[in-house]
Amino acid sequence: MVKQQKTYSDLQGYVAPIAIHPGYTLKNEMDYCGITQKELADRTGISHKTINAIIAEKHPITKDTAQKLGKVFHSPADFWFAIQKRYEMDFARLEKKRHTESEVVLLPHFKNAYSELRKTSVFQENFRWSKNNFDEIINQLQRFFGVASLQLLEDTPIDRFAFRKYKRKNTDVATLAAWLRLGRRKAQVTDVQPFDKKKLEYTVNKLRLLPTSSYVKYLPRIEKLLAGCGVVVAYMPLFSNIHTQGAATWISPQKALVMINTHKRDEGKFWFTLFHELGHLLLHSKKEQFVNFDDKDDNINDSHRAQEYEADAFARKQLLPNYETMLDRFIKMTDKDNGNFEEVVKKISKSEGISPAVFAGCLTHEYRDSDPKIFKKVHPLLPVVIDTDNVLDGVKI
Repeated sequence: MVKQQKTYSDLQGYVAPIAIHPGYTLKNEMDYCGITQKELADRTGISHKTINAIIAEKHPITKDTAQKLGKVFHSPADFWFAIQKRYEMDFARLEKKRHTESEVVLLPHFKNAYSELRKTSVFQENFRWSKNNFDEIINQLQRFFGVASLQLLEDTPIDRFAFRKYKRKNTDVATLAAWLRLGRRKAQVTDVQPFDKKKLEYTVNKLRLLPTSSYVKYLPRIEKLLAGCGVVVAYMPLFSNIHTQGAATWISPQKALVMINTHKRDEGKFWFTLFHELGHLLLHSKKEQFVNFDDKDDNINDSHRAQEYEADAFARKQLLPNYETMLDRFIKMTDKDNGNFEEVVKKISKSEGISPAVFAGCLTHEYRDSDPKIFKKVHPLLPVVIDTDNVLDGVKI
């Protein structure tokens, strides 16, 4: 019986359930023709060691090998080379399928993060959260985080920051990682001058004079001034389940990043957060990364807690150099004026040449935990609401 010649066209359109190494096909051909490995080596000039490795599925069939096999067996060279390529394609396809199945197991942890990212329109195409779309969603998340696998996020220096350092009871760490990554992507496409600590210290004093104007004017002014010092400012959208006011980190030794939640943020809190994050850049190591949450966590270590208090003190001192005197006046005047908090805040702020919202913001920070009654009376004095972001400039994928 004459064996039918196999051609490349026999393989087209076929999707194999497993990846079959060409060594398996070669062994069958040799058995059919009654050719030993030694004889095949003698006929082709291919070393016995290479033939043995191909049959053992440890070595590929190269173009040169395919040409030589095509002269010995009924099937031409293009068939031998094609089954090698088919094996590589099938292996890659099945490996990707296995990898995707392992990623799908992790996907529920990223549901809230993906939902928040969709709201920002960071993706060119949005997919509804359903099993049929999991492959596309996984690919989008991998590209967004810049990893080959979501399993690697906890092992990257940047994202380990969110996944390990900030495992708080009320924080979705995947969503926090997405929020931080969004800011970093903004920083990576933003050009700034090399970081200059002395220039930043000087600029901080100039920033203090800006709150008396409208935020529509001072937000871009802040960006420009800090860019000249080597600092990128990212005005961030609100993400659910992270309870974050801001963050400070380093993109490189010459580029810093400050992230501030500007979604319906009162002016006082905005300015305090900005100066708080700048405090981290000026006071603490470039190896550190900081997240400023809406509430203080008792589980953070003493070193980090001390750094947060130092950043708070820096913000208060820079925004209100005479804060202690102002606070003393506030206590005395509210007692005298029977608790007319609004008038007292306005009078003191005017005498210091600052925005009442900034002073009120510092007071709410002062009394948030120590005296809830005063906090409730001062908090309504923060009517100016900032609601904008710049973080999507050039970061869509």
